Amino acid sequence: MVALLKNPIFAAVMSDELMDASSKYIMEKDGKPIPSFLSSILCAHWPRQYFKAFDNVNPILYTVVCIVKGWILVVQEDTQRYYSKPGESKNTPEIIETPEMVNLCAVALSDLCESAQRQLWINWASLTDEIYECIKPSITHNPNLTGESKERLLETLLQMNQWTKNRKASMKSAGVQTVSSGC
Repeated sequence: MVALLKNPIFAAVMSDELMDASSKYIMEKDGKPIPSFLSSILCAHWPRQYFKAFDNVNPILYTVVCIVKGWILVVQEDTQRYYSKPGESKNTPEIIETPEMVNLCAVALSDLCESAQRQLWINWASLTDEIYECIKPSITHNPNLTGESKERLLETLLQMNQWTKNRKASMKSAGVQTVSSGC
């Protein structure tokens, strides 16, 4: 794969195909597991020089991050129509997405987190934080999200809280000390 990344034509075609597949997933309700596939790309063990989501370094990774941020933006903007944090001005988004599209993006974020799990947080902490900050108010304040979508987001939120806990295996031992009587 590294050799292929050096080929700009391959990287451009792959990026276009990823963008096309994820658009079909949302727009045409394509049943393919696109969020799982994107999480695999995000959490892959890229060589150090390619583990940057910049268009000129790794266009494929850049495209995947842009797709995920697009899903975040759709859910976030829709939620902001109904809820804004104190001190934020209420900027109504210019493009209002359909509730169906908002639900599909929310479920896509949930699927992405479910398939990547803790590895997403380890490799992409800032992206994981953006997802967390997006879905937290969406669960309680977005009336466009269906009960099923909210349930999935809540499960994702609870799962994300578990990622930060230390998972070290701990060893507990008990010992018995006996007093021996001298001979």
